[in-house]
Amino acid sequence: MIDTCKESHIPREQVTVDWLVDKYQEAMRSPPSAAATHAAQATHPRYVSKAEIRNIFLKHAEFLLAQQLVTSDPRHRFMNLGSLLKFTNDAPKERRQLAIARGETAIREGSLLERLCQPRIGGKVAVWKSRIETIERNQGKPMALKPKVVKASIIRPLTSMDLYER
Repeated sequence: MIDTCKESHIPREQVTVDWLVDKYQEAMRSPPSAAATHAAQATHPRYVSKAEIRNIFLKHAEFLLAQQLVTSDPRHRFMNLGSLLKFTNDAPKERRQLAIARGETAIREGSLLERLCQPRIGGKVAVWKSRIETIERNQGKPMALKPKVVKASIIRPLTSMDLYER
């Protein structure tokens, strides 16, 4: 999916979880290549609903947010961080509703910062808090790529002493 985002030059602001769900479903519906068809002639791909794909994103919402926040290079951020943050904040409520609908016991989850600091993701509360506050502060503003600053070095002419330095 990341390659799809980069190849199609879709603006980062348009890449939301719902957009990814649609793209995943399109990828599942597209006909397989000739090599894949030959290798698995007897199998038929099953239909995967949007709800099932969205449920996968719900299960991994905190990890996806952490992956997008942890990078310092904005070129590695391929999603709209504001919508991803909202999705991650709403994820426990949706997971709880899904668990109740399935007849399972709904587990009460902590705050977003507590969920990001769990051992499977790690990190310190202060770091996650500052990065989330930055997203909230910049919400609605396009995140432009920062140009690389190259420090100019002083170039001096080559002298005969440079040839004989040890």
